[in-house]
Amino acid sequence: MKEHATCCMLFRVNQLFAYEMMKASLMMYNFFFMMFAWSVIGLGIYAETMRANLTKEENYFVTPSIFFIVIGTVMVIYSYFGFAGAVRDNFLLLGIFSYGILFCFVLEIVGGFLAYFARPYRIDVMR
Repeated sequence: MKEHATCCMLFRVNQLFAYEMMKASLMMYNFFFMMFAWSVIGLGIYAETMRANLTKEENYFVTPSIFFIVIGTVMVIYSYFGFAGAVRDNFLLLGIFSYGILFCFVLEIVGGFLAYFARPYRIDVMR
């Protein structure tokens, strides 16, 4: 009987260790993801200031630098949800983070299919 209690206690310790390691790895992933997002925002701001110095064009919404700033901001928000959810064990924030990552993955898949099937149209546009 005593062996069974020791076995269950060791299993519980291993479960807690795995939980803490998963939590730490999720926090580290989101921290590095947030640092990358801030660098994307910085790159977008730098590119926008360089573009503004070189041209006087006022069409802001078609420039790649604004695209970098918007994507970087979305990345910071999603990484904050993941980081705060991991630190505070908040399942709502972790759910928002998970569904956001799933949404981005689905967008990538759809974009890949669109790029593959729109190939003849792209070639006509490029000519």
